[in-house]
Amino acid sequence: MSRLLEVNHLSKFYTNKKGFFGGAPETVKAVSDISFYVDEQETLGIVGESGCGKSTTGRAVLRLHEPTSGEVRFRGQDILALSEEEMRPYRQKMQIVFQNANSALDPRWTVEKSIAEPILLHNPGISRSELDDRIDTLMKEVGFSPMYKKKYPHEFSGGQRQRIGIAKAISVSPEFVVCDEPVSALDVSVQAQVLNLMKRLKAERKLSYMFISHDLSVIRFISDRVGVMYAGRLVELAETREFFENAMHPYSRVLMAAVPKPVVVEDKAALYQGIGKISEVSKEGCPFCSRCPAAKDVCRQQLPSQKEVSPGHMVMCHLY
Repeated sequence: MSRLLEVNHLSKFYTNKKGFFGGAPETVKAVSDISFYVDEQETLGIVGESGCGKSTTGRAVLRLHEPTSGEVRFRGQDILALSEEEMRPYRQKMQIVFQNANSALDPRWTVEKSIAEPILLHNPGISRSELDDRIDTLMKEVGFSPMYKKKYPHEFSGGQRQRIGIAKAISVSPEFVVCDEPVSALDVSVQAQVLNLMKRLKAERKLSYMFISHDLSVIRFISDRVGVMYAGRLVELAETREFFENAMHPYSRVLMAAVPKPVVVEDKAALYQGIGKISEVSKEGCPFCSRCPAAKDVCRQQLPSQKEVSPGHMVMCHLY
């Protein structure tokens, strides 16, 4: 498989302006110097707790949020160097499925109009009959009869609305889709249906996914490789089987220990110390050191570099 997306040293910082009383501006490092890639027809799962920078990473890759620095290459082209007009063809090739399907659907529009919007934006010369045929085909692909296209979003359940959001995302035949926690708000049985749908669409349409989730079971089911984020940094990256059999970063092992089912770890009590604890992020050292049961002095004083501990298995930790 060839390389589809390559992200190099991506950072996204937000700066709060001075307050009413002239307070000093504060910079929040939502994503800090991360690098990864996605191959053709591959699913890269990104997992981590709330606030770790997962969603910001996905939006920065698509330039929905302009990155502060770094490089995002799509088929070799650095899209961060392109103007808005030059980005238009890449907007069609790179799409997103949101966590809340309502974010992608205007409540005043029928399903038909919502799905038609991106098609008309990227192909304004399409005929009415061709547009209708494409909408009908998309409805069938996500499990609906075309007769439902005249209905409004409020007439559907949450899982059904998410299917419509997926139909909208694939309507312009993208190659790469960022899936931003698309099943986190759904019942477990509905989650399984949507995940199976996404796996089928990936195979049929030869899609690549960046799948963002906080649920390890979902990540394990759908991902080819897994990246773990903590405090804006990518602390571990490995193939899915390797990750779940041999997670190495202390934070990855904390995530494993937090799963409400039996897990195999040497010292579960020590790992539980890091679950739910508020992190005191070090400005110079490892961002996880205040929660890590194996932290050493060097962890508090020096940021670890990313090391390849086995082929394709990257870890950002002083223990290795």
